[in-house]
Amino acid sequence: MVGKSRGQAPGVGGTRIKGVARTFWSPKWQRWITATWPRKQPKRTPAQKANQQQFKSIAQLIKYADPLDVIAAEELTKNTVWLTRDSLMSNALGRSIAAIMVDGTAWEGVRILFPDIQGLLNSLTDHIGSLIIRNTDAWVALTPEGTTAGQVLTSNGPDLTPDWQDPTPLGVQEVDGTSGIDAAEVDQVVTLALSAINPGELLANITGGAAPPSGVTLSDLIDMTGATEGDILFRSATGWEALALGSSGKFLASNGTTVEWDTPSGAGGYTPGTVPAIVQSAISNSGTASITLGAAPTNGNLLVCMFFNPSTPNVGTGWTQQFFNTTGTDYGVIATKVAGAGESATQTPIASSPGGTGLICMWELSGQAASDYLAYGITQAEFTGINNQPLQIANSVNCIGLSAVSLVTGANINKVLNVGNQDQSIPSSGNRRGVMGHTDLSSTPAVGIAVKLSASGNTKGATVLISS
Repeated sequence: MVGKSRGQAPGVGGTRIKGVARTFWSPKWQRWITATWPRKQPKRTPAQKANQQQFKSIAQLIKYADPLDVIAAEELTKNTVWLTRDSLMSNALGRSIAAIMVDGTAWEGVRILFPDIQGLLNSLTDHIGSLIIRNTDAWVALTPEGTTAGQVLTSNGPDLTPDWQDPTPLGVQEVDGTSGIDAAEVDQVVTLALSAINPGELLANITGGAAPPSGVTLSDLIDMTGATEGDILFRSATGWEALALGSSGKFLASNGTTVEWDTPSGAGGYTPGTVPAIVQSAISNSGTASITLGAAPTNGNLLVCMFFNPSTPNVGTGWTQQFFNTTGTDYGVIATKVAGAGESATQTPIASSPGGTGLICMWELSGQAASDYLAYGITQAEFTGINNQPLQIANSVNCIGLSAVSLVTGANINKVLNVGNQDQSIPSSGNRRGVMGHTDLSSTPAVGIAVKLSASGNTKGATVLISS
C-alpha cells in the first residue's frame, strides 16, 4: 500500500495498485479513492476461453523456446522497435509480418490490422481504376494517372512490365476467296474494302455450288431461274420462276389466279395465224420527198409507204408503186420496197419534192412472204364527210392490214379506231394532218381504220393487206 500524497497524485498516471484493490487519485476530492475489483466476474465465452488458453500455451512455448529460434528472433528485431519476445510471439501466432504504409506509418501484425483483402490492397493504392502488376522487383500498383481516355493495357513483351498505350487499329489486309480470312493476313490496316465490280453488276454466286460471290449482271442472275429464249419471269404460288414460251400463235392470258398461255379466239371465231410483225413506223407532213425512220431497216424486211400530195404520184428509186388514185386534190399512193444491206434510216419514196405540201406514212415489216407478199390494196378517192371516214377491206389469215388517212382540208382528227402503240398520227398541225394504223384477225375480221373529225372536211385514204 502506497501512502497518501498531498497536493497531486503521486506516481505515473495517477494510479497505483494495492493488493486486489484499485486506487486512483480524484482531482475533485483531492484524495485517493479505493475501489475493489468487481465482486462477480462476467462469464467468459468459448472464444475468450480459447484465446486465454492459446496465450498460456504460447507464453509457455516462448519461455522454453529453442535457443536457435531465440537467436533468429534477436536478428530479426535488431535495430528495430520490436523486442525479441514480440518476434517469438508473432511467429507463434503466424503474424510475423510488418507493413510500411504509403504515408510512412509502420504496423505490425498486418493480419490484425487488415482483416479483409480490401484493406490489404488499399495499402498499395486506393486510386480508382488501378491495377496490381508484378514488375522486376515486386508487386506494385499501376494507376491510370497520366493516361488518356481510350488507352489500353499493352504488353511490351516477355519479362517487361506492361503499361497504358494508345490502341493499334487492326483491319483485314486481304480476304482469301477460298479460305476466308487467314489470321496471318490480319495486319495494321485501317480500311476494309471489297473487290471492285463493274457498274450495274451485283455480288452473287451463280456457279450452282457453294462459292464466294462475284460481280454478275442482273441478266446473269435471272438466268439462274431460266435461260431459254422466250422465257418469262413470273410469280407463281411458290415463288418467282420462269414461264416457258408457249406454242406458236398462243398468247399470255390471265385465268383470274395466275397467267398461262392460251389460244386466242379472234373476232368472229377467226385466228390470225402467223402474221407479219411491225418493226417500226413513222409519219411526216413536212412536204418533202423523204422521211426518216427511228433506225436503219434490217436487210430483207419490207418497207410499206402511203403518201398523199397534190404534186406527183411517182415513186423514188428502188420503190415499187402498187396502187394509186388521182381523184380529188391529192394523189393517194401505196408503194413497197425490200430493204437491202446497209439501208439508210432516211427513205425517199417520192420521185420529186411535192413542194411543201403532203403526208408520208411508212412501216417496216418482218416475216412477210419472200415474194408475192402483197395480197390486196386500195387507194380511196377524196371523200367529204361531216364526222368520220371509214376505210376497210376484208381481212385474211396470216395477213396484216395497214391503213392511213390524210386530212386535205377541214378541222382536226379527234378520234380513230384500230390504232395501237406501233402506229403514228399528226392530228392537229401542219398542212396535211393524218393518222396510220394496223389490224389483223385477232382484233377484227376487216382491215382499216375509222376516223372521226372535229368538223366536216375532205379526206383521202389507203389500205393494203400484206401476207406472211
